[in-house]
Amino acid sequence: MMRRGVLLFGGVLLFAAQPAAFASSCESCHFESDPALVEGVRSSVHAQVGCHGCHGGNPAVADEAAMTDDPSFKGKPDRKDIPNFCGGCHSDVRKMNPFRLPTDQLAHYKTSKHGERLFGAGDDNVAVCADCHGSHGIKRPKDPASSVHPTNVPATCGQCHSDAAKMSKYKLSAAHPADYERSVHAHALRVRKDLSAPTCATCHGNHGAVPPGVRDVSEICGSCHIREAESFSKSPHAAVTAAGKMKACVSCHSNHAILHPTEDLLRTACRECHQRPDDNALDVRDEFLAGFGQLRRDLSDVSGELHKAAVRGFEVGEAQVQMEEAKTALIALTPAQHALNLVDLSKVIRENTDRLDQIRQSIKKKILSEGVRRLMFVPIFIFLLVLSIACAAKRAEVEQTNGRP
Repeated sequence: MMRRGVLLFGGVLLFAAQPAAFASSCESCHFESDPALVEGVRSSVHAQVGCHGCHGGNPAVADEAAMTDDPSFKGKPDRKDIPNFCGGCHSDVRKMNPFRLPTDQLAHYKTSKHGERLFGAGDDNVAVCADCHGSHGIKRPKDPASSVHPTNVPATCGQCHSDAAKMSKYKLSAAHPADYERSVHAHALRVRKDLSAPTCATCHGNHGAVPPGVRDVSEICGSCHIREAESFSKSPHAAVTAAGKMKACVSCHSNHAILHPTEDLLRTACRECHQRPDDNALDVRDEFLAGFGQLRRDLSDVSGELHKAAVRGFEVGEAQVQMEEAKTALIALTPAQHALNLVDLSKVIRENTDRLDQIRQSIKKKILSEGVRRLMFVPIFIFLLVLSIACAAKRAEVEQTNGRP
């Protein structure tokens, strides 16, 4: 697709890469000043649209008359005009239907904090379409090279939101992108390569980006963490959140730097609100911690015993099934704890303690049975030993009687 062009510069022949064929006069002119721009357009989702599809003009005319003499020529839009510029096509049902693309993105943008600032306050420092999607080399979101591919969304948003000078104008923290990179969500995205892991757009929205309100947080987190949200709705914290006195999930887990939940988190998070000496909420927490800790230790101990039994050759298939059920129950307790229901917690722990005791007893019976079988061989061994000694003595006596030395 490329050919080599020859340029004469200072009496020296230089070779420059050129497109095999220019699709329009726009390309033939702009290639001289910015060949990367032309190649970007050719590889973008707008390649078939062409330069004139966005900027207007006459692509068949080879000089400046393509712009000056054509009333359709739009040229380069001002930043404040870019949303409507892109929306000229992306809000058109007839144009978007063949590509199965939504036509409400401009309307969503106008409801976002970006759109409110741009259209309401005339602030063109906020993000517009080109800041997130690029201008000429726009890729499909599923393309890993796209600036809005899930793996690139944090960096794309971070272009502005990690700029302390820019964020200070809006009294926003510039630490959020760095906080996100330390979170369990980023770990899932970067390390586990899970493209369904939450990014900025998952929680805030993309075109209609807004900061979640206090009452919205549990709904947003709950769209992924369904069981946790269901349990939380049954807890004492649900009413406090509904009254706007608690930030639901964020109060304990934070927002961007969401770390893996541990017992240490439970110890520290509760104290953020429950600080009075007579507050029995910490007693509830301690019972939760004790229950979880004991169940984890029991699971670990019995799992080790079960492994040893399997290595020794015992048939432990049924016990392994029971062990998996106990592990599943422990996993289920993680979301269930959000309900703060000690009755349910105690029930689950009691059921699993009984299950683990059954496994222990099963292993002990097998080991005892093996020990009994081994003891049964002792008298047989002694009998055979005595018989061998008697036979040897008798043989010696016979050989002596027959005169053998």
